Amino acid sequence: MGVHHRFLSSVARAPQAVALECDGANLTYGELDGLARRLAAAIGTGAGRTAIFGHRTAASTAGVLGALYAGTSYVPVHPGYPVDRAREMVARAGVRAAVVDDGAAAQAAEVLRGTATVVVIASDAALAVLRGAGLSVVDARDLAPAVSVADPGPDAEANLLFTSGSTGRPKGVRVTHGNLEAFFNAAMPRWDLRPTDRFSHLFELVFDLCGFDLFAAFTVGGTVVVPDRGQLLLPGRYAADKRLTVWFSVPSTANLALRQRALAPNALPDLRVVLFCGEALSVDIAQAFQLAAPQAVVENVYGPTEVTLACTGHRWLAGADPEACEGGVVPIGRPFEGVEVRVVDADGHEVAEGEAGELALAGAQVTPGYLDDAAQTDRVFVSLPGVSGRWYRTGDRVRRPVGEGPIAYLGRADSQVQVNGYRVEVAEVEGALRAVSETADATILPWPPGVGRCDALIGFVAGGEPHRIRTALATRLPYYMVPREIRIVDAMPLTTNGKVDRKALAALLEGKG
Repeated sequence: MGVHHRFLSSVARAPQAVALECDGANLTYGELDGLARRLAAAIGTGAGRTAIFGHRTAASTAGVLGALYAGTSYVPVHPGYPVDRAREMVARAGVRAAVVDDGAAAQAAEVLRGTATVVVIASDAALAVLRGAGLSVVDARDLAPAVSVADPGPDAEANLLFTSGSTGRPKGVRVTHGNLEAFFNAAMPRWDLRPTDRFSHLFELVFDLCGFDLFAAFTVGGTVVVPDRGQLLLPGRYAADKRLTVWFSVPSTANLALRQRALAPNALPDLRVVLFCGEALSVDIAQAFQLAAPQAVVENVYGPTEVTLACTGHRWLAGADPEACEGGVVPIGRPFEGVEVRVVDADGHEVAEGEAGELALAGAQVTPGYLDDAAQTDRVFVSLPGVSGRWYRTGDRVRRPVGEGPIAYLGRADSQVQVNGYRVEVAEVEGALRAVSETADATILPWPPGVGRCDALIGFVAGGEPHRIRTALATRLPYYMVPREIRIVDAMPLTTNGKVDRKALAALLEGKG
């Protein structure tokens, strides 16, 4: 069955339970199901994909469910994406319908001109914007709810998620219902989630981890608590004021709460489950959150989009773990049930215990590959010598554990980093920087340097005007990929072998150069 049947089971059990707290209003499971069915009726059945334009709203959540009810795959599109990038995503995905919330109408109108039927739960003003752009608009509020719901097989695509690509072209990762079911079947028993739980919702729809926010809560009949803009800036207060019991975020969000002094001992007594993913988790953050939420299970989970949400986990043991953390980073633990792990060298052979290598993963959570990119799919979804199965080579460097110990995360083997949890290919940003600055002397430096994660990207360019360069980049790249700062240098420093001297650039940021 499709992943949306988890929501339908909760609708059947407790239709009056609150599914979503959003914008000061509560939406019950029965009410959210009604909205989703109206959207499904408007989308119609058949092959194709449905774009979801919006942030964390009731319309967007109903759109995800409505697309799945109709038997289509959903494609989240962030309203803040540059128009050309969003248009490329919509065109490559073959989108035939879209759900647009109030706040995204103007952006969606620009992106969708001539490409899709627009299906809307929105204000009359938003409808006017979309119709004014010459789009075919169906107001789902006027339709009777769909009676039947699609029941796709495990190989049917559930969503298409675009991530940063090293070639400058976003990669579309195809995730099936079977992939999602494998994840939830393995992950849900780990954390004793309950109908009374109140779940954080800190991930945007375009982030694969948002799937946990929604469907983990919907599986048990819990409540998804949507933060407003102010609460996103004060995550610790959001957790306390909303009495969250389940927290899931990138470590950077927790670090923001730590800097705001919101993680005092016992500051978050209601939390039962605290999960981190998307970046390397530092010992300092794990310790601080454990003290702030002393009743909570704190777990570091790991998983690339290509292996569906998360596939390994390490439970933090206060007082015992710091000595086992390599480089001040919490291990990524052991694989979930059904996930196979190997740590391999460049030729795909497994390294010895205690040695470093590239992490390779296999099992039912491994996705089919990339949209319209067979070459890249074949490059990273591979066979390994001497072992059966289809393996995904992650590009992450880890240390193979000795015995039953946890896997230690050592960083990326390529130029990919996590910027506040978003996966970014530095090569893609550098390519855009060179194009807009019209010089080959342009380099991106993740800052501060660390194990696969950073707070920001800093651009260095030999000549030009910083504001103009950043403005031009914002028309090409998603907001999270635009460098926080552009530094102008007389000439790019080089090492003795002619490569960019990144240590010299780092010294400039540290005020030493």
